[in-house]
Amino acid sequence: MSQALDSTKRWIEEVVIAHQFCPFAARPFIENKILFKLIAKSKIDSLLVVLEEICVLLDGDSNWETAIVIYEDDEQDFQSYLTHLRKAESYLLANDYEGIYQLASFHPKYLFAGSVEDDASNYTNRSPYPLFHLLREDSLEKAIASHPDVESIPQRNIAYSTNKGLKWWQDQLKSVLKS
Repeated sequence: MSQALDSTKRWIEEVVIAHQFCPFAARPFIENKILFKLIAKSKIDSLLVVLEEICVLLDGDSNWETAIVIYEDDEQDFQSYLTHLRKAESYLLANDYEGIYQLASFHPKYLFAGSVEDDASNYTNRSPYPLFHLLREDSLEKAIASHPDVESIPQRNIAYSTNKGLKWWQDQLKSVLKS
């Protein structure tokens, strides 16, 4: 298993699930229903080819609940990543996937608009490697319908991250990067 894949799986288990950032993540992770794809270089062409492959695969196989595309190039800067995110979103729109799939974004240097780099709340979207999470909208709608207060999740995550503090989150990411 590659370092990027191994670290990402540990991050999902030890951060996202363990700290309940996403109340919907545990089931597909435990049931091995997450399709993981690696991209060796942070080139937009590579992302679009992999995104197309994943969409075709998900279209034809409902056993996969969701997919995560991981850039093994952990040095990709955040602005380049955001450019890739916009291109990926444009790809989904241009290929009639709007309403079928949606993207969630995570990056080691994730920075919410209006926040500063050392704001602990950024860690709600900081991952060990740059990645895109492709979600099935119908599965997401079912999960949201079964949650008692989905609107409170982002505020809860921000408050939780802020309470834990910057150093604690930095240590969490370092921990999942160790092999």
